[in-house]
Amino acid sequence: MPRTLRIGSTGPDVSELQGGLNRLPTSLAPLAADGVFGPRTDARVRELQSAHRLSADGVVGPMTWELFTRLL
Repeated sequence: MPRTLRIGSTGPDVSELQGGLNRLPTSLAPLAADGVFGPRTDARVRELQSAHRLSADGVVGPMTWELFTRLL
């Protein structure tokens, strides 16, 4: 399982997350899969968490990764 991600995280796990988020339905603009977890990635994560009744804290931990992989 990828590491826990949050605002300020960088690297290939973030790029993977951003690319996957771009494949999911959203009301927000597409993300650049640049590997930098910034405010736009945070907003998309919170949107995903909220839509699936997880705590919308913007932290991509085990429960959010599980949801994410199940949806893709």
